[in-house]
Amino acid sequence: MFYCGKYEFTDETLNWNGHLLHRVRRLSSGRLGGWIESRYNLDDDGWVADNAKVYGNAKIYNNAGVHGNVEVYDDAKVHSFAEVYGDVKVYDNAEVYGEGVRISDNAQIYGNAKVYGDNQCYIKKNAKIYGNARVDDGGVEGNAQVYDEAYICCAYVYGNAKVYGNAEVYDSAKVYGNAQVYDNARVYDWVDIYGNAKVYDNAKVYDYAQIYGKAEVFGDAQVYGQAQVCGNMIVKGGKYADGEFSCDEDVSKKIVQDFIYKVDDSNKLTTQTEYDSIDEFFSEPITNDIKLDTLIICAIDTKEPLIKLQKVKTEDKTEFKFIVDIINEDGDNFMFKSVIKSQDQLNRLIQQTVEALKNYSKFSKYADDLEDYLQWEKRLTWN
Repeated sequence: MFYCGKYEFTDETLNWNGHLLHRVRRLSSGRLGGWIESRYNLDDDGWVADNAKVYGNAKIYNNAGVHGNVEVYDDAKVHSFAEVYGDVKVYDNAEVYGEGVRISDNAQIYGNAKVYGDNQCYIKKNAKIYGNARVDDGGVEGNAQVYDEAYICCAYVYGNAKVYGNAEVYDSAKVYGNAQVYDNARVYDWVDIYGNAKVYDNAKVYDYAQIYGKAEVFGDAQVYGQAQVCGNMIVKGGKYADGEFSCDEDVSKKIVQDFIYKVDDSNKLTTQTEYDSIDEFFSEPITNDIKLDTLIICAIDTKEPLIKLQKVKTEDKTEFKFIVDIINEDGDNFMFKSVIKSQDQLNRLIQQTVEALKNYSKFSKYADDLEDYLQWEKRLTWN
């Protein structure tokens, strides 16, 4: 029998992964505990309970406890009132500490990862925290992973979500579903990132914004002020606030409608359609008749077409193709076309058209009305 301050080794031993472990028992109560390899593994103020195992250079101390079938090994440390339950594994150089920390189920903490907090910090289900990742209060659960140099503070990552690289998620933000936040991205202040969304590069998402669907936000983009970026939208650069940005069919239609109604109300431009109204053009399904499926933006005075918006079927949904095909007085032709995928892209197409019109004296006077639209569209402010 070997006595160690507040506990003793019983005569029970266990060979486990090449280590000879000893069952411990509290001296004060006679309560049986779990298994440790040496006195070094368990401080007098810590406890190893149930069938938990601590070995190698791992250490439990300062009122921390491990329970159930937990394993703590290598050079890992659990301390400062942290509690670990279930079938959790903490290993390598990982560190778990803080009065508010609860690790449970099949979670794994390894590498040089740190999980800590004095309020509420939980890691559970099949979550993994590894690399040099840090979780400071908040929660990670499900099959979520936080790794590399990622930092979570008072935020929540769950489902199959991943946060990695040098990304930071904090201030009550949530990342869930199959979403990913990585590189140097910053996500904070009650934000929701979910679905198959991705936020990466140097992007920032904050102030109650939502990114979801298959949307991607990257580059130096900033999304904030309750903005929603969704569908298949791609946002690279720029600032987005207080609106919905998407290339989902319904929202994509709304983006185009907003543009058309604004242009139709301008001074030098008007619209033409084979239908009785703009509303009918947008409400009617594709007919495969080019005339019916195309709305024209033209000059009020000459009726000369400047931009065509054609309804097209892509991936089982209706989208809109932006077409510019103009010829100046010298016979020079300027032409491009692109399916509109987002508000960002539409604004770029309009800007490209403005620049082309300004280069042609015949059309330069119509550029102002398109520029007015870009000014009016305050949801997008370029850096």
